[in-house]
Formats: sequence, structure tokens, C-alpha cells
Amino acid sequence: MLIKYEWQKLFSGKTKWFLFLLIIVNALLFYLYLVPSASSEEKKLLYNEVKKEVEKKGGIEEGIQELDAQCNVLLDKQSELLESGSQELLSDSEELRLQVLNEVREEYQDVLNFTSFIEKIDAEADRLLSFSIFSDKGSFSKRNIRKTQEDFSALKGIKAEPENGSGLIMLQNYLITDLLLIAGICILSFQIFGKDGRSGVQKLLNASVKGRGTLRLVQSFTVIFATILLAMIIYGSNIIQTQIVIGFPRMEVDIHGIAEYRNIAFPCTTKEYLILFSAWKTGAAVTVCTLFQGIIYRFSGSKFSWLILGILIGSGFLLWFYLPENPISKIFRYLNVIGIFDTAEFIGDYQNLNLFTIPVGLLEAGKVLMLAVFVIGILSIILFAPSTITIFRKNRQRKNRNIRTVNVFLYEGYKWVWIQKGGIILLLLTAMVIYIEVPEISKDEIITRTDYHYEQMAKSFIGKSDKDLEAAVADLEDESKTFIDSAQYEAAEQVTKQAEYILELDCENAAFVNQRVWNHIFFDKDKELTHFMLFLLAAVFSMSGIFQYETSSRMKVLLCSSLKRRKIFWSKFGTACLECCFYSGIVWGGFYTALYMKYGEVPGAGYSVKSLEQFSDVQSNLSIGEMLGGVIIQRLAAGIALAVILFIFSGIFLTTIQFVAAGVIAFILPTALLIVGNMDSVNSLTSLIRFNLEPILSYIYAFSSWTSMIIKIPVYVYIVFVITVGAALWRCEKNWRK
Repeated sequence: MLIKYEWQKLFSGKTKWFLFLLIIVNALLFYLYLVPSASSEEKKLLYNEVKKEVEKKGGIEEGIQELDAQCNVLLDKQSELLESGSQELLSDSEELRLQVLNEVREEYQDVLNFTSFIEKIDAEADRLLSFSIFSDKGSFSKRNIRKTQEDFSALKGIKAEPENGSGLIMLQNYLITDLLLIAGICILSFQIFGKDGRSGVQKLLNASVKGRGTLRLVQSFTVIFATILLAMIIYGSNIIQTQIVIGFPRMEVDIHGIAEYRNIAFPCTTKEYLILFSAWKTGAAVTVCTLFQGIIYRFSGSKFSWLILGILIGSGFLLWFYLPENPISKIFRYLNVIGIFDTAEFIGDYQNLNLFTIPVGLLEAGKVLMLAVFVIGILSIILFAPSTITIFRKNRQRKNRNIRTVNVFLYEGYKWVWIQKGGIILLLLTAMVIYIEVPEISKDEIITRTDYHYEQMAKSFIGKSDKDLEAAVADLEDESKTFIDSAQYEAAEQVTKQAEYILELDCENAAFVNQRVWNHIFFDKDKELTHFMLFLLAAVFSMSGIFQYETSSRMKVLLCSSLKRRKIFWSKFGTACLECCFYSGIVWGGFYTALYMKYGEVPGAGYSVKSLEQFSDVQSNLSIGEMLGGVIIQRLAAGIALAVILFIFSGIFLTTIQFVAAGVIAFILPTALLIVGNMDSVNSLTSLIRFNLEPILSYIYAFSSWTSMIIKIPVYVYIVFVITVGAALWRCEKNWRK
């Protein structure tokens, strides 16, 4: 009966719907993550064809020779076409075949490298130990080399085979599922232990016969079992989607032939790795769950427990993201609530930690940590009573005297941060933005040959206009006679076309600018939709309790009968707008900060905005930099506009489930479909969205794409929007006062 009751309590109210939405959101985001890397059916068929051809040749070295021979045939043909001055290159089918040949060759080369690595590992260990720096008796370096040699001896005799490991790599490198799971664990833990602590029931239960032992054990294992179930569902969903969209290597084949898994120090097939992946992720979830339970129980679900959890999650993310790779820092980088989920390091790689000059495998250290946290967490719940610690202690009598002077707007802000968990959403949103933007700053941009040549040619054109620009075009025409690469011709055509537009433009301050970089800053629709999705998720879930909290707690009747009912309504409205301003600032502020850190001050910001052809219809004489400033203001305005709409939804749909469902249907799902439709991948789904659904869903661009707001939408649409929204707000306020 206890188990049944705690299970019902765990999934009572909004919890089950929150978890359901978490599962759906994860599945959707993971699918969007996979789709750009999916191969077309034509490429899949060609890949299988090439693999069969090469496998007939026998060994790995023979296969590489065959692949090199086929690649050379196509490359020689390409060279002949270029030397003859022909504007035609290889056909699309030949280009695709060359790409597949290179990919298969890389697979074969990885197997050859692994075989060489295993054969030379003993000799390499002896060579390193011959250096005095590594030969110190009792030093970590010497012990680490010997341990590595012994551990990898288990791989001798393994026959690796060439396989495409992109599916496995994408599965293990996806962090967002881990963050969503941590959020789910927080909710589950607070639903059991936090609810009892805040209501005061915990003290009563602790005084009962089985309240300190049996009950706490049942509660703890109920949450743990729910966490295991949630982890199995969301990671199982990721595995199934990866198999369908990308595919895995053959289940019975050892994965050491894949370069990313060469350093696994034990025999491991694809099937075994997927089992280990699932088991480790689930174990990490149980570890975090046990830790969170202990903290929440200890501090009775108070604000202090939320503070500790926020510190643990935030510090864990920073340690995992920023600490360097060395044997000592790895202890802190991976043995925390975020790093423990990193299967790429725990399972997919070989790592040794430096524990007082003793090399300890990261995998073994992780197992010990999991077991220790689990045991200590369970014992702390059973043996210890909750703490009575309070922070910001105030005189109760004074608080009661001043209750009539409480600022309504400040209280709504407090409710948003603490009761509606807006603070947690802010932290998660910030973590997501950092996770997305920081790698974009540091990694080298992958560009086409045409873009590369455009960048090189544009350097001598930037800032030029009139006669200087005409002279630069003439020089480029002379230089083009020496081109041997078709990509150079294409780049020269782009530069010339852009220069001709500037010369024909009747604008004093117009000049040649780097069109490719400014396109990335102004017109990257994929980036706009992705960041808008982050904003939407934060806004919808945080605003779900604006009116719903009072409705569910039956406080609405009391509030609507007070003299300040109108002030309460507009305080809620102001809080909603402020929330979305915060979210918009985090999302778009991170985006533009990352662009600045990547490109610096891009030349041309002072020239007329008409220097970019997309702005040729702009009537005002703004500079590019001024237009960028207007963009930032518009982003905030779009966030406030969406806040107003969601606020109206909150007044119409009186339950949390209804409100969230409305937000998902009206905004989140259409945005997700547009993200899929704008991807490079061509399949039946993307075609359906582009040609049939996008015209219907184009209203999303009014919020996500600032160019639509400024350029494409007529003025009368704004007027109709303002009138409609004003009428809806008036009606909501009237219903609230009733």
C-alpha cells in the first residue's frame, strides 16, 4: 500500500504532464539534431555498393589500394577538365561517388591505424620509459605508462573491421538529453520529499513508527525507479531515432576500427557499447537522483535546497566545460553531476586519473563514485532528520505587521523565480546558450571552396566605391584569365555581381562589404529559428503558472474580491513581459556576443545599409551598424509581443496543461517544423514542410526573423495586431475581475 500510494503521489497533478512534455521535447530536439547528418537514399545505396566492391579485394591494405585507384580516376578527370578550360566539372553523381569513396577510405585507414597502434603499443611504452622524465620510480608517469600497456594488452588479437560510426558518435555527444533528464530528476525528487517538507507533513511522518525508516526507503526507491524508467524512455528514444535516421555499425562487429573508439581498453562490439551506454547513463541518473533526494530531504524542500542544487548543476557544467584535460583536473571535470553523464570519456575513451601518483581509470573511479553517492544518500535519508536551517531569517511579528505593504509586482516576480521555477529555467537556458555558442567561437569555420575564394577576393574590394571599385573589377577580370579552379570563377562572379550592384546604386555612403559575413549576422534563418525555439521553450514553461497557480490553489476568488484586483492583473502582465525580456536577452545576447567574439569588428559597419542587396528597398539612410542596433531592439520587442500573446493564452486556458498544450500547438510545434524544413537534408518530410506547410506556418517568422518584422510586414498588420491584442487584454482583465 505504501508503494502504491507514493507512486500515485509521485505522478499526481502536473508532474506526469511535465514528464510527458519532457519526453516529447527531447525526442523532437534529438530528431532535429540528427536530420542534418542523415544521408540521402542515393548516398546510402552508393555507400553499400562501394563497400561490397572493396570487400571483394580481401584485406585492409588491398581495399585502400582499390579505393585510391577509383579516387584517382575521378580526380584525374577533374584535373583534365580544369586544364582544358572547361566550365563543367564532375557530374553530381561523380561528385557523390568521390565523397563516398573518401569516406570509405577513411574507415579502412582507421582500421589500419588501430592495427598498427596495437602492434606498437609495447614498443612505444618501452620507448617512453627510456626517457628520464618518465622513468622515475614511483612517479605517476611511469605507473601510467605501465598501466596503459597492461590494459591495452587485452586488445591483442582483436580483428577490427571498417564501419561507419557516425551514428554512435552523434548519440554519445548529445548533452541536451542529460540536461532535460536532470530537470526531470529535480521535479521527481521535489514531488516526494520537497512537498512533504514544505507542507509540514514531514515532521509528522518522522514521529510515526515507520516514518523514519520504511517510509523514507519506499519514497526514495519510488523516485529512483521512476528515474530509471524516465532514463530508459528518453535514451531508448534516442537510440531508436539514431538507428532509423543515421544507422549504427553492425551489432556483432567490434568498434575499435572506428577512430573515436580506438582507445577503449577492452573488447567491445556495437551491441555491447549500446548496452554500456544505456547502463552508464541510467547509473549516472540514479546517482544524481540519490544526491538530489538527500539534499531536498535534508533541507525540507526549502529555497536553500534549490540554491544548493543550482550551485551543483551550475558548477558541474562550468567544471565539465572549461577545465583542461590533464590527469589531475579530470577528477573535478568528470566526477560531478554534469561530467558523470559524459559516456564519451568514461566508456568511449581511455582515461587515467592521478590520485596521489596512483593511476586510476576514469571508468573505475566513476563506478566507485556512483556506489558511494548511492549508499551515502540512502543512509542519510534513513538515519538523519531534516535540518532546521533557514536563510534570511526574519522576525515573524514584524513580517505580519508589514504584510499590507507588500509590493504586488515584486511578489509576482518572487512567484516567477521561486514558485514557478523561473530561476531554474534561467540557469538551464543560460547553460544551453553557452553549450551552443561557445563551440561556435572556438572551432574553425568549415566553408566551401567558392566561399574561401570569395573571402580572399573580397579583401581587396572592401570599402571601395565608384571609380576605385570599377578599377578593382577590371583587375579581377584580368586576373580571372589565370584561374584553373571553377570555384574561383564562381567566387569572381559573386564579387563582380555585388560590385555592379554597388555601382548602380544611387547612394552616397554605399560601398563594397563582406556579404558572406554580414549574411551570417543578419540572414541566418536556421540560427534564428533555433534560438527562437530556445526562447519559446523557456517562455511557455515559465509562464504556465501566471493565472493557473491561483486557480489551482483557489486563491483566485480571494484575489478577485480585493480592491487591488486590477493592480494584481497588470502586475502579472508586467512580470510576463519582464520574463520574456530576460529570456530574449540571454538567447540573443549570447548569439550576438558569440558573433562578435568570432568575427570581431567586421569592416563596413559604417557604410549604408543599402550596401547589402537584401536592404535595397529600405527607405531610411541607416548604416549597417545602426541597423544592427535596431535588430537588438526588435528582438526585445518580439519577445514582449510573444509575452503578450502567451499572457492572453494564460487568461483563456485556466489549467497548466491547457496552456502548455496551446503554446506547443501555436508556437513550439510550428517552429520545430520550420527548423526541419530549412535543413539541407532532402526527404519526404522536408519536402512536405517546404512546399505545403511553410506558407501556413510563416507567421512564426514574424517573431523569429527580424527581417520579416522590419521589411516584409505591412504597417496595417501592426495596427490590426495592436487593436486585437488590446481588445483581448481588456477582455482578459474583465474576466479576471469577475
